Amino acid sequence: MALQEATFNSALQNAPMNTYDMRSVGSTYATQYAGVNTTLLLAPDIRPDLVLSFPKQFTDMAFFMSLKKRAVRSLEYNWFEMPWIHVPIGVRTNTPAVSLSAGAVVQQTIPITNTAIRYIRPGDKVIYPDGTNGVVASMVTTSGSGSITVNSWIGQGLPAVTTADTLRNVGPLKADGFSTIYSTTKPEVILYTNILENSGAYSTRWDFMQRKEWEMQGTTDYIKYDLEQCYLRAMTTWQARLMLSTYGKTTLPDGVSQATSTSGLLEQQANAGVIIQTVSAAQAADAIREIVFDTALASGGTKVLLGTRRVLNLIGQAQKADKVRYTPGDSTWDMDIYQYNYHGHTVIEVPMDQWEDVGLYGDQLRNDLLVLNKEDIIVNFFEGLPMMSRKHTLLNSNAEPGNLFNYDQVWYEGLFGLELNRAWATGRLRIQ
Repeated sequence: MALQEATFNSALQNAPMNTYDMRSVGSTYATQYAGVNTTLLLAPDIRPDLVLSFPKQFTDMAFFMSLKKRAVRSLEYNWFEMPWIHVPIGVRTNTPAVSLSAGAVVQQTIPITNTAIRYIRPGDKVIYPDGTNGVVASMVTTSGSGSITVNSWIGQGLPAVTTADTLRNVGPLKADGFSTIYSTTKPEVILYTNILENSGAYSTRWDFMQRKEWEMQGTTDYIKYDLEQCYLRAMTTWQARLMLSTYGKTTLPDGVSQATSTSGLLEQQANAGVIIQTVSAAQAADAIREIVFDTALASGGTKVLLGTRRVLNLIGQAQKADKVRYTPGDSTWDMDIYQYNYHGHTVIEVPMDQWEDVGLYGDQLRNDLLVLNKEDIIVNFFEGLPMMSRKHTLLNSNAEPGNLFNYDQVWYEGLFGLELNRAWATGRLRIQ
């Protein structure tokens, strides 16, 4: 072919054929600046490994993987909990005081709540809110109109009680020679239930020629990252499902298939009456203390405090602000607290980096703290079936018998449900 010529001037750059004036096709540089030529003979310089431009801490699966696992034998699974044996007796309506009668016993009839009817019987000794004692002489067990009639001690009166007051039942009162048994007891158990959730398929697909060409001519590790991101999507959303899912059943887009959704941790907390308490960072340690002692299941023990690093650092700063923390020569500003001790009870911080991911959690948990007994959180799966599975399919028209399509597909599926034992013994704070 003919040689292209340009005027030579040793004092000038070799325009228009030097590196500044020639770029590869599709060059951003050539598009942006006039006078830059493009040629198919130049290939762009491309870093072979893709730069992961997202917070890697979002991929932390430590909490999800560390939970206890249990095999169940049905889509629906159940568990029972046995509450404590002592129940306060709730007053249903205001009841006036009964004055004493010298040398005699006086009686007072107190309307009680429906739930209280099951936990008291004639012969039981009761203690009033002000400490006055009495004994139940008789009672009405009709729902909606239940009541107890209380005998006073000889020569003493009985105080007024108001709606929502509680009397304490300390058990049967006995006398010498008294042989009657007024009541017998059986422990109460409470049924809890949930269902498994089948999730997936989280899938990626490559046609054969497409993949082969990419493997031979591709300039980046896109195939590797494609598979990796599919896996990460499955794992991160599974952890989110354990927190955010609500109990239910629905029909899939095919109009036929029925899918179930497990009840997640937040819903099980709410069903147990756990509310969101809004507190400032400075109040957090005190609020955690109240949760610890209000929900203590033993004289000591360990709970976990789940929260974003942002919030954990914020409450640590608030707690250390009034303390002398440094000595001469210190060079690090350290405002972190990793553990709280409350007279035998230990609360360990567990950072939940994923809660900062607005694509999964929005702002639902970004400023929240959860106080939990970690051993009470169980991930259930169907016995004999994998809780998490990876499947790989090769469909080849040259196989015998032949298939209609040629492609390579990978997908992930999950089958699990959450069980939160003693959900009432947890807490949820929102830091404002």
